[in-house]
Parts: sequence; structure tokens; C-alpha cells
Amino acid sequence: MPGTLIIGCGNPLRGDDGLAWHAIAHLSRRARLRRTPMICCHQLVPELADYIKGATRVIFIDARVAPGREHPPGTVSVEKLEARPADASLIAHHLDPSGLLSFADRVYGSRPEAFISSVVGDSFDVSDKLSAPVQEGMMELVRRVAALVRSEPGAGHKSGSRVTPPGGTTKTKSERPVESIN
Repeated sequence: MPGTLIIGCGNPLRGDDGLAWHAIAHLSRRARLRRTPMICCHQLVPELADYIKGATRVIFIDARVAPGREHPPGTVSVEKLEARPADASLIAHHLDPSGLLSFADRVYGSRPEAFISSVVGDSFDVSDKLSAPVQEGMMELVRRVAALVRSEPGAGHKSGSRVTPPGGTTKTKSERPVESIN
């Protein structure tokens, strides 16, 4: 799977933690991104390294908590991400994006360019709706992620291929690029 891979992580039933699911739904409706593989999951798991291995760029989407008032809810951040140096605790109970990149490097020798795209959350209570500031921030995040995908050389010229995440269903990217891991 050459090109950009988008991985969204979060719980769609915990308010703003469901940011990635909403953002990927918006991204998947953009005509110029229909062939970009996108995966939604509740948490990052080692099996995702199999999808990362063929990508030249990976964009992670997740909500975040910002302590204090320095970054208010709805604040958007898109930052370059590097793999952590591999260590003995590489496969832990929970992987973060840097840890997953390290695992992909260790297992497959894959070192794609990577970014973490996030919005500061306001409410992580039980709900399938985003708070107003996160809804607004999400639209900015969608614009910035779409621009990142379009900025990759050769973007938009890939043929539809199949993506089957662990526990997900197979669909042709051009038919429906969003996959979920349950």
C-alpha cells in the first residue's frame, strides 16, 4: 500500500475521544482522498504495523488532553512524529503512535514519514457527540490533514487497493476507505 495511510484512534462513545472517527468520516467524503486508506480503531495495536510497512507517510488522528489553560479545547495541532528508539518494553499493554512506528521499524524495517494530528478535547463523558469547540477544531484538522495528503508526491494517483485491518472487513478503498478495528 504505497502512499499515505491515515490511522484514527479513539472511543466513539466517549465524547471528544471519538474525534478520529468523526474526522475520518469527513475525510472519506472528500473526492480527492477517496483512494487514501483510512483505518479507525479504539486503540493502537501491533497488528497495525502490517499496514504501516508499505506506507510512505502515516498520519495519526487522536483527541488529546491538555492540562491547564495554555491550550483550550478545540486547539488543533499537527506535528511531525518520530519513532522512539526501540527498547525491551516495545510491546506493552498500550501503544502510542511513536511506539507503533518503532514496532513497524523493528519488525519490517519500515520508516515512513509520520505526523500526529490532534484536537484538545473538552468532554470525554459517555456520548457519541463531539463538544462544540472540538467540532469546530475538527473541521480545521480535516483541512490540514487533507492538505498533508495532497502534498505527498503522487497523491491522488493511486489505484484502489484493499485494506483489511485486524477484526475489520475488506472493502475496496475507492468504494469505502474507512475501516474499523473492533
